Amino acid sequence: MFKETGVFIVPPEILADMRTIFIGGRLDDESIAQVMQQTYKQTGELIDPHTAVACAPRLLKNLSNDSVHVSLACAHPAKFPGAVKDAVGVFPALPDFMGNLFEREERYTVLENDQAVVKAFVEEQLGQK
Repeated sequence: MFKETGVFIVPPEILADMRTIFIGGRLDDESIAQVMQQTYKQTGELIDPHTAVACAPRLLKNLSNDSVHVSLACAHPAKFPGAVKDAVGVFPALPDFMGNLFEREERYTVLENDQAVVKAFVEEQLGQK
C-alpha cells in the first residue's frame, strides 16, 4: 500500500497500544547542551546531541516507576565535535580504529542521479551482484 500511495496508516487501536509503550519528544539546542553537560558531570561519559535527546529527563518524566528506560547511543560524540566541545568543554577524540582518519586517502565515487544506478552500486559494494 505505501509503495503505491506514499501513505502509511497505523490503525487507531495499534497506535493507542504503541503510545503506551513508546514515547517521543524534542529539545531545543540549549536543552540538548544541558543534558550533555549533566550526563558528563554525573558519569564522565561524552554523548552526542541525538543521544542527549533520548536521555532527556524531561521527556522521561511521564514514565511510571516500574518502567524501564533503554537509550542506545545514536552516534559517537566525535561525529559532533563542535557541539560536544561547546556543551561540555571537551573535544571528543576519535575512536582508536579511526585515529588516523584525517590522514587517510579520501575515496569517493560519483554516480548518476538515478535510483537504479545507486542501487546497483550499493549492491555491488555489498557483494550482492
